[in-house]
Amino acid sequence: MNDLINKIQSELPGFSKGQKQIARFILEHYDKAAFMTASRLGTTVGVSESTVVRFATELGYDGYPSMQKALQEMIRSKLTSIQRIEVANDRIGDQDILSMVMQSDMEKIRMTLEETDREHFNRAVDAIVAARHIYILGVRSAAALASFLGFYFNLIFDHVTVVHSTSTSEVFEQLLRVGPGDVVIGISFPRYSSRAVQAMSFARDRGATTIAITDSEVSPLASIAQYTLKARSDMASFVDSLVAPLSLVNALLVAVSRKKNEDLSKTFETVGAYKAGLIDDEKLMECECGSCPGCGSCSGMFTANSMNCLLEALGMALPGNGTIPMVYSARLALAKQAGEAVMGLIDKNVCPRDILTPTAVKNAERVDMAIGASSNSVLHLLALASELGFTKEQLSIDTMNEISKTTPNLCRLAPAGEYYIEELNEVGGISAVIRSLIEAGLFEGEALTCSLMTQEERTKDARVLDEEIIRPVSNPYSSYGGLAILKGNLAPEGAVIKHTACPKEMFRAVLRARPFDSEEECLAAVLHHEVEKGDAVFIRYEGPKGSGMPEMFYTSEAISSDKELGRSIALITDGRFSGASTGPVIGHCSPEAVDGGPIALVEQDDLIEIDVFARKLNIVGVRGERKTPEEIDAILAQRRANWQPKPRKYTKGVLRLFSELAASPMKGAYLDYDALNK
Repeated sequence: MNDLINKIQSELPGFSKGQKQIARFILEHYDKAAFMTASRLGTTVGVSESTVVRFATELGYDGYPSMQKALQEMIRSKLTSIQRIEVANDRIGDQDILSMVMQSDMEKIRMTLEETDREHFNRAVDAIVAARHIYILGVRSAAALASFLGFYFNLIFDHVTVVHSTSTSEVFEQLLRVGPGDVVIGISFPRYSSRAVQAMSFARDRGATTIAITDSEVSPLASIAQYTLKARSDMASFVDSLVAPLSLVNALLVAVSRKKNEDLSKTFETVGAYKAGLIDDEKLMECECGSCPGCGSCSGMFTANSMNCLLEALGMALPGNGTIPMVYSARLALAKQAGEAVMGLIDKNVCPRDILTPTAVKNAERVDMAIGASSNSVLHLLALASELGFTKEQLSIDTMNEISKTTPNLCRLAPAGEYYIEELNEVGGISAVIRSLIEAGLFEGEALTCSLMTQEERTKDARVLDEEIIRPVSNPYSSYGGLAILKGNLAPEGAVIKHTACPKEMFRAVLRARPFDSEEECLAAVLHHEVEKGDAVFIRYEGPKGSGMPEMFYTSEAISSDKELGRSIALITDGRFSGASTGPVIGHCSPEAVDGGPIALVEQDDLIEIDVFARKLNIVGVRGERKTPEEIDAILAQRRANWQPKPRKYTKGVLRLFSELAASPMKGAYLDYDALNK
């Protein structure tokens, strides 16, 4: 690091008079010279700017900037805290401190982005994800970065150690078991830590993969590490500016989280495959451990994420609430903003019913269709509308269907597509979806939000950053929404299908009925290969009154795990499905079986017609033979006359109360106390 000083000293006798003045100033005030322009240095020592430039060339540099950079690199590990203060004062002068510091930090981030070796970054991510154990070491100011990285890695992995570095011996005690298959991440910036260098050398010698997060190739960590991630830092000041290194660490966290992320819907299919005996315990455990890498909700557009996204559309949640991953620091910032928003609402006496207007709920249904949300969103929005006292004209199954027909599907997130919630977040989130719908005239922008702004005001700066993840309204995945309400003689009140996750060949189909009176019976038949291509498999008596309306999870995923069955049969129920379910699964079939709905009257080999385009679900034949609508009506009337209701599943407690008073799924399946008076 003293090469430049030694070179100046050795060549000093041969310099010209002006060059000697420059040389002596650098030798005596290298800490100040490193941050002077050529013009300022010349003025300070009494020579011309061109003399300063020739001096740098004489020393073998391409020009003055190259020599200045060498000076800065040299002093980064030499300055004391007092010298840092002096240098900072000289550099800032009379400038606005806030502007100067923040602009400097932004420049460091820009340079870090340009100079980051993508290959090293990607290989480092792969190594971390595959690591047996991860060790993270940072000394002095870098300790804060190590703690930050360790905190979030501990949410993703079970095998992370943040190495505490109060002494060299303590460092090596914590690295005692390091070896092949492990990864050691060393973080160090000038002034470089000898403890970090020694620890990294030890880990490399023991066969571990070493990753350095540092400032340049001349860093002593860079020569030890297999992968070097460089981030520009600014150490020539009283405090160490680690803005760019922290940004790099954030990028590393996001990349590792995405690499670790498995498609959870595929994991659900794996559960079905396990129950079908297609994979063993070891394979199931391997898949399970790799599918949920950290805390937070599942990664697809499943029920939890669907409703969280719709809260933004309703105006009851802040922007980003539905999409920011749990492990992001932005989630912590959002929590603080939420608290501030609550206090603002209290101050202005704005209550939930002031926000949850019919317009707001219709807006949420628009977004529901645009993003391809879970079929369970239908239940929740209908129940909300009922609680708010909306009329059928304001929100009902019929209005939902009309909204679906006129709302383009802009997103295809898992399980319907290959993208995930975090990717939706990165390209604009729900605010960008709302903005697209507002500009297309499909979303009422004057609706109030919990931010005490209208949706128009709140999303005015939102933009779509990737038109494949959020398609433009002019080029959607489909011209209609992600959910459809089917009606017909099988479902007079309606049934719900998430057709964006359904194979196109099943949009129109005539299938043979295979009815079962519980999920357990149906699952057993699927697992014993008693269900065949071309079947319409029914699971009934699983509606709100019949069984509390559980998800037909295991059966739907057992079917989906068989690729042929998953594209050639339908699963129809008065129960509901997981938001992760795929294939032709039709839920909420109403009226439900326990109330004597047509689903209770279906018999073996009835012909069932599904027409998603026409929004129809009908019984069109008996024992494999087509019948006219009038004939079907007569047959169903005869069956209904002979039908006997099954005994209630629940005979006491809260579940009995719910089984007696639950509303139809097409109304929201809420507890309908008005039924007591009927």
